[in-house]
Amino acid sequence: MRRTIFILSAMACLTMLTPAHAQTATFNRFAIGMTLSNAKATDLGAGKYGSISIRCTDDAVHPSGLRLDAFDQSTGIVRCWPTQYIGSSLVRASIDLGNDVSATVEMSFRDDKLFQIETVYDYLHFQAISDGLTAKYGKPAAAKEDEVRNSVGGVFQQTTKTWAVGTSRISYSAPFFNTKRMLVLYEDAATADQIAKARREFEAKGLAL
Repeated sequence: MRRTIFILSAMACLTMLTPAHAQTATFNRFAIGMTLSNAKATDLGAGKYGSISIRCTDDAVHPSGLRLDAFDQSTGIVRCWPTQYIGSSLVRASIDLGNDVSATVEMSFRDDKLFQIETVYDYLHFQAISDGLTAKYGKPAAAKEDEVRNSVGGVFQQTTKTWAVGTSRISYSAPFFNTKRMLVLYEDAATADQIAKARREFEAKGLAL
């Protein structure tokens, strides 16, 4: 019974801000296509250590771990995190979705438009997150299970699901990185594909073959 209540509560956290079968992918208070200024102005309330605000790579003050690589800089990408102060230190903050579910978030902008939201969760919430996305956007357009290997050689079974939401795409991967984490990626499909292709070409040019 407690697990049923937990799943329903987590689903409510994902669905309460957007009608079912929406035409724009959203996460919490953020929508694919929103402007950078609107994202920065979003009220995220208070975290454990005080108010949470969005800080980005174009801000004079942002967490030291929030960086742009050479490709990002050449393409005009801006990346953002939810942040909060702990004492005098500005650090990354998770977004609390309620019922002990929280997400680590990175947002990416180009031409002043939000084109990607990367959200990472504890893997133990995989079923609640999957159920919440299905309630919000309907049945996924594709789903499969594969054996995958991570960057340090670990091998595990991974479930992937994809939703097409207007011009947006949502990709669910559980687990991801390792067996303790999972990923949900919200994207403007055309922009994300274009940038991924440009990154491959940029990185290929940098090889000293």
